[in-house]
Amino acid sequence: MVSVGDPEGNGRRPGSAPRDADACCRIEAILTDRLSLHVPSTDTDLIAEGLLDSVGFVELLSSLEQEFDVTIPVDKLEVDYFRSVNDIAAFIGASRTSDSRPDQEWMFRTD
Repeated sequence: MVSVGDPEGNGRRPGSAPRDADACCRIEAILTDRLSLHVPSTDTDLIAEGLLDSVGFVELLSSLEQEFDVTIPVDKLEVDYFRSVNDIAAFIGASRTSDSRPDQEWMFRTD
């Protein structure tokens, strides 16, 4: 069973899993175009570097839901999923493969 805190089921942070280059590009576009952030690399810790504050985080969540057609309920949030572009891409990638993981069905919209 895969826990919500470990979407890949391997005991690693989401960013340590293989990432989708297309997802990274789309996430970088969200950060640049919608949040007006310059992120030096896909490994930059957005939170530790002070690039992403609480208002920006909410905007990021909303933008990710729109861009990737997923729903991210507040009670399922883990800050480590959103530390870097790579972490976010791995999280989104895990949500897109959740059809084989019944405990993650909450991530897909049904409407």
